[in-house]
Amino acid sequence: MMFRDFFESLKFFVQKITSSKFVVTGKCRRCGTCCRNITFFVGNRIVTSEAEFQKMQEFDKKYRNFEISGKGENGELLFRCKALKENGSCGVYRFRSVNCRLYPRINQKFVYDGGVPLDGCGYSFSVNKKFKDYLD
Repeated sequence: MMFRDFFESLKFFVQKITSSKFVVTGKCRRCGTCCRNITFFVGNRIVTSEAEFQKMQEFDKKYRNFEISGKGENGELLFRCKALKENGSCGVYRFRSVNCRLYPRINQKFVYDGGVPLDGCGYSFSVNKKFKDYLD
């Protein structure tokens, strides 16, 4: 029994490290589009209410740098960075938040649910290993 558990754990680990992963390709076009249409997640759930956003701001001050700018097609709140200048550049680039520095960070659930970078964005998501590669 112990050998079977070990084998299952080893099999899981090998599948995990050899499975396909999403990767980011492309580069930033410095247009500011991503700073006007931000969505936030709490865990794996997208933020959909103003009350939830207020709780986020109380929990972490960095969220005070954003304001609600609208709602998306699926009821998700859209946010705009308060540091965004008219020309699309960042007014606090050297001091920008971790979220901005890591953009575009891949949230697997977002991509699996059909999420893509915004129109005009220089980035795209792709898979590092195609299905046919598993067949070879």
